[in-house]
Amino acid sequence: MHVELSDGARGWGEVAALPGVTPLAPGAPTLAAAQEAAAWLRGRASPAAPLLRGGGPPGAAPWALARALEAAFPGPAFSPVRAGIEAALLDACARRAGLPLWRLLRRECALAGVAGLPPDAGGPAPLATDISIPLCTAAEAHSLAREYRRRGFRAFKVKVGGPEGWEAGAARAAAVARAVAGGPPGACALLVDGNEGLAEREAGDLLESLAGAGALPRVLEQPCAAGEHAAAARLRVLCEDVGGDRAGAGAGAGAGAGAAFGISLVADEGCQGPRDAARIATGGEAHGVNLKLAKSGLLGALETAAVARAAGLGLMIGGMVETRLGMGTAAHLAGALGGFSEVDLDTPLLFAGADPISGGYTYDGARLDLGCAPGHGMTPRESE
Repeated sequence: MHVELSDGARGWGEVAALPGVTPLAPGAPTLAAAQEAAAWLRGRASPAAPLLRGGGPPGAAPWALARALEAAFPGPAFSPVRAGIEAALLDACARRAGLPLWRLLRRECALAGVAGLPPDAGGPAPLATDISIPLCTAAEAHSLAREYRRRGFRAFKVKVGGPEGWEAGAARAAAVARAVAGGPPGACALLVDGNEGLAEREAGDLLESLAGAGALPRVLEQPCAAGEHAAAARLRVLCEDVGGDRAGAGAGAGAGAGAAFGISLVADEGCQGPRDAARIATGGEAHGVNLKLAKSGLLGALETAAVARAAGLGLMIGGMVETRLGMGTAAHLAGALGGFSEVDLDTPLLFAGADPISGGYTYDGARLDLGCAPGHGMTPRESE
């Protein structure tokens, strides 16, 4: 998405749609929705408004326009489109102000009274991403994990459940844990993602199997279907029970809201916005939530973060299948807010072929360097 403001400032954003994950199907449906939203946006003014409703004075970002966009194109079906447009608008505003996007967002959050922000005079919060191990054999997973550790990664994400059954995922996770074992407690971490593919009983069996293999994860992400709220609450308690022994020995730095219990249960598909975050906190359904721009847009992600942080939930930042353009925007949000115990922004590292994006943040192994260029600093190469 390319936006040009009336004063000539320009910005870029990305719309990410994934079959079976986002309600908006990729290809023609996504393009049609983006074109409809772009036609609606053309020529509209953006009056000053605060980031959070009823919270603080207005800043320099187009929050009123973002809320009008949400009203015109509501719900999760249009969230990826809203995310792309909002990112482009904020990139343009940050470039016009001569500020990196993370600093603009931090100042907007400070005006809104968001607690726990890093000092404005400092740089972006440090970010180091995990790395995903693909669906493969346990032996292949072991080899990949060793290589990724050599390249500087210290958090390893493994998918479990679905058609292959939880046992295959457990074997893969245990192999990864063996590959990266050694060093001080918490030196390396295992994250296990169910992607809604497990029944409650299977999730319990998975944790018991990993405990028996000495491969307890730091994070168990969305094991059951998003609508199974009672099961999520019971699994949160189980994570605390199963992970209790490891917590006593030290779960490692940055282990999130579940660190006191060794395993943090994180809601992904179960948290689509601020209302879900409030429900999760009230019902004790998770220790933390995973923010993704494609789920609720950039405005919705900031609102979700504010609700989650106020309720004592941990924060994770993730993405769908974005290039560096979309992932970089999410990274700027995390760099602005700080306090993210888990960072899952590795997708561009897994793409084959040349990077289609020019400029912006860079990877140094697992670490992300956001830099200080105005906006997010990125441009699609085909537009140059």
